[in-house]
Amino acid sequence: QICFIHDYKETDNGLMALPAYSSAGVAYDWAATILHGGSLFILQSTGFDPVEVLKIIDKEKINHFTLAPVMLNAIVSLVPEDVRAKFDMSSVHSLLCVGAPTLPETREAAIKYFGEVLYLEYSASEYGVATLLRPEEVLEYPASSGRAALGQEVKVVNNEGNELPRGEIGEVVVAGTQVSHGYYKNPEANREGFYGRFLGIGDMGYMDEEGHIYIVDRKSDMIVSGGTNIYPAEIELVMIEHPKIEELAVVGVPDEKWGESVKAVIRLKSDEDATAEEIIEWCKDKMAGYRVPRSVDFVSDFPRTAAGKVQKKVLREQYWKDAGRKV
Repeated sequence: QICFIHDYKETDNGLMALPAYSSAGVAYDWAATILHGGSLFILQSTGFDPVEVLKIIDKEKINHFTLAPVMLNAIVSLVPEDVRAKFDMSSVHSLLCVGAPTLPETREAAIKYFGEVLYLEYSASEYGVATLLRPEEVLEYPASSGRAALGQEVKVVNNEGNELPRGEIGEVVVAGTQVSHGYYKNPEANREGFYGRFLGIGDMGYMDEEGHIYIVDRKSDMIVSGGTNIYPAEIELVMIEHPKIEELAVVGVPDEKWGESVKAVIRLKSDEDATAEEIIEWCKDKMAGYRVPRSVDFVSDFPRTAAGKVQKKVLREQYWKDAGRKV
């Protein structure tokens, strides 16, 4: 599927920059490159070094590689433009970005630097590539994760597994030849994940009239405040536009009145300073009142996976450990 979608050739050079335990790194880069007879270069690193990646692409004339959004953003926003200009990216014909939604500004910067080679895909270990957004569509649909990929069916369902009308938020589920037959010796996970032949892994989203999927958040990250479902990713998408914010994560924290309330945990840009009150006030005319953070914490960094992704579960746990409850 991957080789066909991206037209991989036996003369291609692929780069594996994702961690070796990552199913995306194994499938998109290791397995797909070897399957079509290409040459695979594996990044040796104890952490992600964006400049080192650019050096390898230039030196080895890499044709295709895969990055998580946080990695792509590190290249296009943290590496100075004059440093990036030293490297030749003209060999790249497929840059895949998977693992989380990619911000519109990251998409634009990536296309400006690498050219029209950026593919955005929603995928999972359980069902392969579910949706695909091709390079010519990336800027036209700046928040989309694409439409159903080759050999896949995608729909959005409610808790009972019934398909929802276009535009309504529910769980994104996938059916197709690549969908796993089930979780090994885990009947509870099978009961929770499968809706007939469709499988969901807890990603919430909606489908537009053209069939484009928009991932809103993880079901497990959803905040329920006063009976209202609040999706942190929607808040983060607005707040990242604040000129002083470099990175943030929105989580639900205990609230005696509402059950949960919205907290924004923020890493400011270097040499910037801000107060919680300032951030909250900025948010008030940019989103519905129930989405505005009730509290703000500032951090120097976040707990992260080896791929650099923020570990929201770890972040959330520190606020719930003394609450005597989990929801």
